[in-house]
Amino acid sequence: MEQHNQHEQHKIPYYVSVQAMQVLADPKAASYELEIIASELEVMQLKELFDEMYHMDTGLTGHSMLRPLEATPNAELMADHDYIIKKIYSKLYELGTDETRQHIETMNIL
Repeated sequence: MEQHNQHEQHKIPYYVSVQAMQVLADPKAASYELEIIASELEVMQLKELFDEMYHMDTGLTGHSMLRPLEATPNAELMADHDYIIKKIYSKLYELGTDETRQHIETMNIL
């Protein structure tokens, strides 16, 4: 258990692109929108949320391709998608730098 706590305490800066669903250790590797300070475990949790969002986006795209006459996707799918996005931004707010938190507050997403 002590090893888990040590692992959890070691936090370093990461650079996040929500649009690209990426968490980067190198800010020069790609463009990013937000900076967080996180442990490896927290980064894994964030990546899992991005995976959920990716699968949700794939589901929304598949839904519109299978049902092209429907103007908008199923309300339940959209609600699930919004829920995942809020979970992502909540995690980013929790881990974010002051600047990241201020940016998320201006978005009025939480």
